[in-house]
Amino acid sequence: MRVIDGENDLLLSCAHIPDGIAILRCETRDDTVRLPDDIDGVPVTQLGPYALSERAPDLSKQETFSIRITCGGPEPVHDANAIRSTPVESPQNILLMTADVDVVGIDEAQFFDESIVDVCRRLANNGVRVIVAGLDMDYTGKPFGPMPALMATAEYVTKVHAICVRCGNLAHHSHRLTSDEKQVMLGAQDSYEPICRHCFNKLMNGEKA
Repeated sequence: MRVIDGENDLLLSCAHIPDGIAILRCETRDDTVRLPDDIDGVPVTQLGPYALSERAPDLSKQETFSIRITCGGPEPVHDANAIRSTPVESPQNILLMTADVDVVGIDEAQFFDESIVDVCRRLANNGVRVIVAGLDMDYTGKPFGPMPALMATAEYVTKVHAICVRCGNLAHHSHRLTSDEKQVMLGAQDSYEPICRHCFNKLMNGEKA
């Protein structure tokens, strides 16, 4: 079980499903809930009906397990996990640093140019396990950089969703909260919010979500 240092508890009732873990019930005293992207390395891929509602779902007929996450304290970076990494200016630099490794992890792949696709292919062809993470769409809902090509050439693709801050459904878009129209603009909670397809389309049409 993952524990995040802090003072407020988040109790989750979960179930294993074919493509990951479903969160069936979330209990907390906080007004804002930040759910984990994964639990013990298994991606969270589904949010059950009424999981965030005051109306408690009936879990008596399901095989579930519970975890307790301690929140609060220092502001975490996204899901509060951290691993030592090495910044690179070009995808080609990755090849120079991975001569004797078994696994290569690449984060924020959407910010690289198209050459990252060939770099990943060369690593995989040499027997290296390549794990790539990145946003598949930009803030306008269009494919982001090399992500479509990376997803097309990968053996496995796992989409991990946040929770829509407007309605509680699974989020499909990163909605920009500022007026900056550049495709690449770095930011976190103050610049973007996760929203579902329905809320995104309403906002794009000038409606209130």
